[in-house]
Amino acid sequence: MNSRHIHLPTKAVPLYEGRALSVGSAFKNDIFYQDRNMILPLHGMIRHTADKTVMEVYSNMECYVNLNEGPEKEFLRGPEGYSVSLAYGDEVRIFGLWLLFLGKLLLVNAYYGDLRVAVRNGRFYDPSHG
Repeated sequence: MNSRHIHLPTKAVPLYEGRALSVGSAFKNDIFYQDRNMILPLHGMIRHTADKTVMEVYSNMECYVNLNEGPEKEFLRGPEGYSVSLAYGDEVRIFGLWLLFLGKLLLVNAYYGDLRVAVRNGRFYDPSHG
């Protein structure tokens, strides 16, 4: 199977400069994902600035970037956990959660488990934009 195969329904999440997205099993996260108690309440953050986007994870279990594509990027150990700078087209997998980074847009889906992306009125909710 092609690793870039998109399963429906895939959510498209805009990335706003200076706003972080939380990922985890606590329902308050921007990207809520739960799978057999394998996901931490706050499993990671996606931080987007004008010049880069960084994915931080707080556990090294089953977190991969570009798993099936050429040289694999690795999560780097930092003071707050593991992090990696994302480049356009990078694919992140955390257990069954699938994220595809497309510049100012993040595609989100899950192969299994429960997924919810925070939306309001059918659009991704960004509190800084009302």
